[in-house]
Amino acid sequence: MASRTGVLSLGRLVVARSAEYGRASSGVVRSLSSEASSSTSTSGDYVSPYKDLLEGFQKQTTLGTDATKPYVRTEIKRLECGVPEEELRFRTVSYGRSFLPPFVEPGEHKVTLKVQLQHIPFSSPEERQVFLEIVGPRYIRERDELRLNSEQFASRIENKRHLVFQLERIVLHAKRLAAEYYPTDNSTTNDDPSNQTKQA
Repeated sequence: MASRTGVLSLGRLVVARSAEYGRASSGVVRSLSSEASSSTSTSGDYVSPYKDLLEGFQKQTTLGTDATKPYVRTEIKRLECGVPEEELRFRTVSYGRSFLPPFVEPGEHKVTLKVQLQHIPFSSPEERQVFLEIVGPRYIRERDELRLNSEQFASRIENKRHLVFQLERIVLHAKRLAAEYYPTDNSTTNDDPSNQTKQA
């Protein structure tokens, strides 16, 4: 019985102390808030040292562009053959550090270029046909994409440039061959023997 009354009295003491602490803390908060309001009322000309930084954040978008100016789409960069650069996909393989000579793993400098055929600007079905005949098995029919590999140089950057150069040459030569072997009606001249026989 004595222990029960002791526990009850201890519990009442804890409740009383916590109530006193709550009143004291609320009084401190009230005093701090009153001091802050008085200081703001007296110092109305305060300028934050971060004012310019905060105003800059308000003017910028999440992309880092100026929010006060209208969005202007930048011009898409294209290769000489007309393929947009943003549609080119490159794949490389990297290994961890090798402690044994020759310190280079096989296929470390190999680069694969992937591009969808829908992004290659063919002006006629004949150009596409000639292009497919040139690339042969490098065209993946299931994915409708062209894959070119290069491991000619001991540098991924040089292999990447080599692949882009190869793509440009393939597309431009396909267009030239299509124009040469599949001439349109507008490109026929009077020197063509078939025209001369028709006129005769």
